[in-house]
Amino acid sequence: MDLSIVIPMIREYPQVINTVNSIQAELGGTELDYEIILIENGVIDSYTDKFLKAYEVPIRNKIIKYEFEPNQCGPAARMKGAYMAKGFYLMFMDAHTVCGKDSFKHLIDTMEKKDAGIAYGATVKTHWVPPRVRGLHYRLFGNRGPSFNTHMHGAYSRPLVETPYKCVCANLAYVMFKRYEFLAFRGYHPACRFYPHPEGYISLKYLMFGRQPWAVPKAYHFHSVYRIPEAHNDEAGEKPKWPITIKGDPYNLVGNDHLICNAMICAYTLGGEKWLEIVYDSWARRVRSKYLLKGIRDYAREQAQEEYEWVQRNKLHTLDEVLTQARLERVDGMENWFSAIGDDPLD
Repeated sequence: MDLSIVIPMIREYPQVINTVNSIQAELGGTELDYEIILIENGVIDSYTDKFLKAYEVPIRNKIIKYEFEPNQCGPAARMKGAYMAKGFYLMFMDAHTVCGKDSFKHLIDTMEKKDAGIAYGATVKTHWVPPRVRGLHYRLFGNRGPSFNTHMHGAYSRPLVETPYKCVCANLAYVMFKRYEFLAFRGYHPACRFYPHPEGYISLKYLMFGRQPWAVPKAYHFHSVYRIPEAHNDEAGEKPKWPITIKGDPYNLVGNDHLICNAMICAYTLGGEKWLEIVYDSWARRVRSKYLLKGIRDYAREQAQEEYEWVQRNKLHTLDEVLTQARLERVDGMENWFSAIGDDPLD
């Protein structure tokens, strides 16, 4: 099989219908042999039975597959889909996405012609007028909002080119891998929970393993501006809680705590104590409770230890080395430098 498309979803009706139909419309006239793998995540929607009934023919023909992942976590849902997949290429996309024209072809061409480790598609919201309306690679440092030292990703940049280009990382809403390589590199972090997942984790891990991410401006998708704010809540309407222990006492992480914990888990796995402290220090300037922040740090270190040891045994480069090299080569995403890493290599 050529292509497996994995789509996690939490209460995504009716948008997921448009997503599935757009994939079939885009690929139906091509020679690509493909499958669509839907992973319902955390809670089963009241519309699921009707949805599966409507698509019973492609499900029977294994064009569409469906599974439920009880652990509410985008990476967990995507990993379940990746293990189910049969395609040479593995595509992850959101359940509220409509494919742009020839986008799969542009991504596959980049994977082959550039020997890309990862091929990222561009995100547009309402209209396609290149080159200014697309969000694509992430600028890691020097942002008012998300930065690599806080979120383990960065802030959207809009490319002013049409051709594929090297980047440090980009949005994971529309992204392609080679399945065997993705699984060999162990994909997403198994200890992360809930949303959001640090989007720079896989990309920086690929760089540490000697594989280059590429951004593909022409491989665009329309990303819905309509989202359900309470989609991740449980059936009682409560926000999800992540139970941990701080100094022997139980504590439930909620809301932004999830983001901090996931970022610390990924930071420690890729960069060890140095990067765990960088993320801690960055959040310590924003978060009042140092008791909570230290508790999250200790929990993250413990949960990430096994994956950290595996990465350190198998990597070709350290996290600092790939960031430094990308800065020296002026790879997109490294427009700025972060002093806690060390001296700016361009000075």
